[in-house]
Amino acid sequence: MSLNTSPERVDAMMHLGEAVHEAIDQPVSGVSRAQHILTIGVNSVGSALREGVSLDDAGSELLTIFHDQLNRSGLSINHPVYDAWPQYRSYIQSLPRAPILKETGLNHFASAYGKVIRATLDNEYYQETNARHAVHLMGWAVPYAMEYYPRLNPNRTALKLFFHDGIEAITQDVPSINLSPEDYEKKVRDEIDALPELQTMLGAENDRLFDIMRGYEELEEEEDHFSKTADKLDPGFTHFKTAGYALWSRHGISSGREFQAKIDAVTVRIMPYAKDFPILLRDREELTRRVIEITKWPHDR
Repeated sequence: MSLNTSPERVDAMMHLGEAVHEAIDQPVSGVSRAQHILTIGVNSVGSALREGVSLDDAGSELLTIFHDQLNRSGLSINHPVYDAWPQYRSYIQSLPRAPILKETGLNHFASAYGKVIRATLDNEYYQETNARHAVHLMGWAVPYAMEYYPRLNPNRTALKLFFHDGIEAITQDVPSINLSPEDYEKKVRDEIDALPELQTMLGAENDRLFDIMRGYEELEEEEDHFSKTADKLDPGFTHFKTAGYALWSRHGISSGREFQAKIDAVTVRIMPYAKDFPILLRDREELTRRVIEITKWPHDR
């Protein structure tokens, strides 16, 4: 049931994204469901990789855990919001039950990674965490990849999306929308330079887990390229939900024209790895258009 136009696809993305946000924003065991998913996902993948499980199987285990947690929050794979994502629904329904969860000593990394504060805002206008961002990104971008870029391995894509900001356990989040070219290059260098510290944090027994994050930073595989491109769409969900509040209140952007110019600059910057995903880029343009339209810009008041 592939959708033919950007407005149709973005409608479906936003419906799915909103349903995932509602599920992962629920509290559980004193934290958000997003942080809970991140913690058990990190431990499960770390344990599987230590035991010699393939990346494919570790990724399918992660997706199983994710949907087990969504089910507990009331969002089943049979929910109508997944009607637009039939390839993904069929795949998730084919996966085995969630594995027995194991403690691997990775809670310190999961906490450091997941609790990083971002510049984007949640539905209550509080600053978003990396846990919310990473879990949400995986929640909509794997279905999208299976529908529109079936050449990508969904399990490896899930791993890349889930761990994509793992380096920020060391560097913290640096919003890129207002960065000059020089500052952006420094951000990239700082993240590459922080990889040895991340490897030390994880420990030698977790080198395969570290390689997922290193590969993402070094754009090693096509799944890394897709994940890094999809990451540039995810803030649009939060900006739309909060009517662009962070754009003018935190980033000082005063008009839709200024915001579009900044998005265009980012697009030029990401093209070396994003160029192979033209449908995704068109849908990013549509989401940007909607954010511009809904935002009450200071310049226009």
